[in-house]
Order: sequence, then C-alpha cells, then structure tokens
Amino acid sequence: MSEAGEHLELLKNAVRQSIAALTAVETDTVYQAKELAKMLQAEIGERPNETLSLSVDAGASQLLYQARRISENWADEEGVLFIIDDGGKDEGKRYPFWMEMNGLRESWAALNCHIIFFLLPHNYRMLLQVADHLADWMSLRLHIISQSDNILSREGFAEQDTFYWDYMKRELSPQAAKQQLLTLERQLTEALKEDIDPSVLVQRYYFPMFDAAVALHYLQRSENLRQKISKEYMTERDLPKWLYLNLCLDLELHQFDAAEIWANELLQWANENDNWKIKSAAFHSLGKIAKEQHDFEKSEEWHKKSMEINEQNGDKYNVAISYHELGNVANFKGDFKRAEELYQKSLRIKETVESIGAISFAVTHHILGLVAFKQRHFEEAEIWYRKALTCFEKEGSVFRVARVFYRLAIIMQEKHDFEEAEKLYKKALALFEKQENEHWSSRSYHHLGILARLQERLESSGEWLIKSIKAFENTNDPENAAKAKEEFQKTYAQASPDVQVKLKEMWGGAGLRND
Repeated sequence: MSEAGEHLELLKNAVRQSIAALTAVETDTVYQAKELAKMLQAEIGERPNETLSLSVDAGASQLLYQARRISENWADEEGVLFIIDDGGKDEGKRYPFWMEMNGLRESWAALNCHIIFFLLPHNYRMLLQVADHLADWMSLRLHIISQSDNILSREGFAEQDTFYWDYMKRELSPQAAKQQLLTLERQLTEALKEDIDPSVLVQRYYFPMFDAAVALHYLQRSENLRQKISKEYMTERDLPKWLYLNLCLDLELHQFDAAEIWANELLQWANENDNWKIKSAAFHSLGKIAKEQHDFEKSEEWHKKSMEINEQNGDKYNVAISYHELGNVANFKGDFKRAEELYQKSLRIKETVESIGAISFAVTHHILGLVAFKQRHFEEAEIWYRKALTCFEKEGSVFRVARVFYRLAIIMQEKHDFEEAEKLYKKALALFEKQENEHWSSRSYHHLGILARLQERLESSGEWLIKSIKAFENTNDPENAAKAKEEFQKTYAQASPDVQVKLKEMWGGAGLRND
C-alpha cells in the first residue's frame, strides 16, 4: 500500500474514536478534501460533525470564532470539525494568517473536539514553516494525495466505482497495521469500561483491529477478533471488505470450505450491486480455493472468468494477476514449463502498467524462484529470490521477507550448506513468530527438525519436529502434521537407544498419541 493509502487508514481509524485532537491532512484538491470529509462522516455515525471553510482572507481569529460557535454545545470529545482549505491564492495574506494561527494554538486545543484541517500543499507548508508550534500540537500529520494513489479521484470512491474495490482490497502495510492495532487495543480497554452499543464497538474497534490483524498474518488474533464481530453490525460500505477479510483468513487457516462460503457471499454481493471489480475478485478467490483443494480444472475455469471480466473492462493489472494465478495452478500440477510461461506473461503485462508498484514485480520474482527450484535449477532460483528479497526489505514487508529467507534456506539445505540453511531458517522463524503466524512457524520448525537430523543432532531434531506437529494441529493442517510425525519416526529410528528414551519422553510430555 502507498503512503496515501496508509494515511487514509490512519485517518479513518482516528475519526472512529471520540477524542479531542488536532489533525492536519495534506490534499491536492479542494474536491478531494470535500470527498474525504463526506467519507469520514460515514465513519462517525451519529456523533456531531460540521464543515467549515478555511479562508486566509477572513483571518485566523474569525475561523476560530466560527469553530467555537459550532462546537460549544457538543459533548466533550464527541464532535468532529472538518476545516477545508478554500483554495484561495492570495500569497500576501497567507503568511499573517498562519502567524496568527500559531498564536492561537492553545485556543484551538481548548475546543475539546477533533479538528481536522484539510490543507492544500501551499497552506500545509505554511503550517509547518510559519505555524510550527501549532504543527507540533497536531497528533497526526497526514498526506493523502489522490494523483499518486487514485483512492479519491473525481471518478472514485462512489459505492459502485471501480476504484472502490481496489481501495477496499488494499492490505495495510506492516507499520500502519501495527500502529492501528496497538492504538485500538489501548482505546478499546477504556471503551469497554463504558456502556457502549455493540455496533459501535464493532465499527470503531473490532473491525479495524481485525483488518490490521489479518494484514499482519496474526492468525490466532484474527480468529479471536472475528468471533467478536457480527455481520449485522457491518455497514453496507464495509460489508464487502468484511467478507473478503474472512475469506483471506480462512484461506490461511486452511479452512477451505469456509473460505468458499465467504467467496460465494462476496460473489452474491457483487451480482446484487452490479460491481464488476468485486465479481472478478470473487471468481479469483474461488480459483485460489479450488487450487488448494487440488481441483485444478475448476481453478482454471474460475481464473479465466476473472480474467475475462478484467479484459472487458481494460484492467491490465488484474489480467496480469490472473495469468500469475494460472501459473500457480500449472505449478501445483507439476507443469513447470507452462507455469514459467504464464508467470513471464504476467510479468510482461505488469511492465506495461505504469501504476504497478515494485512489490507486484517482487511477488512474481519470488514465484519464478520457486519454479526454478522445483526444476532443481538452484542457482537460478537463488537469483530470483534475492531480487524479490531486495524489494520486500525495502518495502518493509516482513512476512514476505520471512518467506524468502525460508525459501533460500531450503536451497542451502539442498546444496548441503547446512550451517547457512540453519541461519536462514532461524531468520525466517524469528519473523514468523514475531508476526504470530503459526502456520509458517510450523513449517520452519518442520524443516529445522529435518535439518538437525541431517546434521545428526537427533534430540534437537525431535524437539523441532514435535513443535511442528503441535503447531500444524493448532492450525488445522492434519496433512502436514502427519508428515511431521513421519519425520519424527525417521529421527527416532536413526537414534541410539538412550536418545530414543529421551525422544519418547518428549513425545509423551507433548501429549501426543502413539498412533
């Protein structure tokens, strides 16, 4: 997600709370600022709110007077006042206006409501340069530039708009997600001390926390938060995202039947609302589910339906994504030559789309590394993986960085560089555990167990494999749990009698059955 997308999420999160605060948001058009204010009013619900125009001609004292008159009857911390730059270009009046605003900073802070200044770039710069003390009192200083992100362009953000689903699907960056989750957890603790309507708890706290937890791949925390959210409390605007997040979570939890139900609900919503973007996304998701269920023919059928919709609507980026997913299907089938052709076709289309970020290319590089690895072209695989790693590290995508470390470790293990493989597995594991991603942690435990056996460290092998068995069971992955048990048996068979005694004790201590 771009900085503008992240900042929009932070702004939405901020207005959901009843707080007294000052916020500055840089926008690039007056229209965009007004659309932002309209969108945020939906987040506020029944709380009082009003919009004022910021005119340097009228003066700072007059603006403060208007703000005070509007907010004086609001309950403490309940209201939100949107102050929107009018776009005036009188350079001579701008400097004294912001000098006066700086002197009035304590009066602005005393208004005991949330005041959001939407400023065009020239006034935003004056705030920072001339009203620097006022700027220091701003709890949030955000930049939401529509020209770079398309999230609030003149064509965008209507309920049926094609950009709407792109915005809704955007995954929070790890940094923004962590900030959102920590802030809301702290505020939720205080909110639960009050008698708050359940729908408010869902919309202000549990749903945005769920969004952040899914983005961070915190599977257990996501599952716990999901249990606190009822569909009846979701707004119509947030409903497709709620369906999509549940779909993503169940895919990661390997609960494919549940994921398919969510995907079909998403498809039904898309059909009822005549939204081609969400319809395409639903077909795409059904294709991914079918692939995981090894129904490759059905998976290809769904992905081709998704591609057809995107081709009809000129969406090159998602056409490229469809080719990528068809490559995944071929990869699963073991048709590596076909998979590579499809991935390369996806890459060529992405290169023609100017707005595609580096992350999208890196994902394709990562998967090309996997295809090369499966063909045992280890040197080629390592080149692709390291290309992906450079981008993922630059973007701060911790989960993806961890997965590349994991893949590189497997290559080192295949090349019998066990020392380097162990370092890389442990690097990956540290990141997976930090993100509370038990599924990928369990895979790392599994490989560390096998690696320890190859190094004839059999007690350590047993410890790692038992950890993997428990973790696979916890993440509803019986197939991999069974494989880990088979690996434990290999370790046991290779061990000396005294080590076998210790391995039996480990097994029993973990509460595992002797089946």
